[in-house]
Amino acid sequence: MDLVAQDRLLRDEADRLLDRHDFLSILFDYGRPHLSGSYALQLMTWRDLDIYLEMAELSAVRFLELAGALAAAMTPRKASFTDHLHFPATENVPGFYLGIHTDLLSRGGWKIDLWGVDASTCAERLRHTERIAAALNDETRAAILSIKNDVCRHPRYREAITSQHVYDAVLSAGVRTLDEFWRYVGPLS
Repeated sequence: MDLVAQDRLLRDEADRLLDRHDFLSILFDYGRPHLSGSYALQLMTWRDLDIYLEMAELSAVRFLELAGALAAAMTPRKASFTDHLHFPATENVPGFYLGIHTDLLSRGGWKIDLWGVDASTCAERLRHTERIAAALNDETRAAILSIKNDVCRHPRYREAITSQHVYDAVLSAGVRTLDEFWRYVGPLS
């Protein structure tokens, strides 16, 4: 399948997931949601959705209340919460994280990464996405989609290798092929 068409199909499926289960309306009860990552960049190669929820008040209790509302609406197979606001160990995003795995709409399911953040952090993360979007053209989009389509199946993907590594390799280092990417990341792979 054409990777641009695959991206479009995945984003359409994400829209159905969000609409059918009132996901966005639930989020609006707790803040202002922003779809980000590969969905916003039109670089989807697998069922993974990144959302920043701009919250007026960052409260773990309120965020976990949101988690309960989402669980009732979506019946997740798995969910995990991490407090990166008070315990910033592994992520460079100060806020609350909720990882949701659901089998809705698809066997093997969707992974949803939801970040509850303040307005300043949200603006910074959205600017980061906008900088990537501004650097894309047909050639770099095709290279990113091709590399991500293979890399997202690698056992170390998300653990040691991320989409950001692919974006950096293509947009900053001129990488265009999978072999060039593996040379670029070197010991991470």
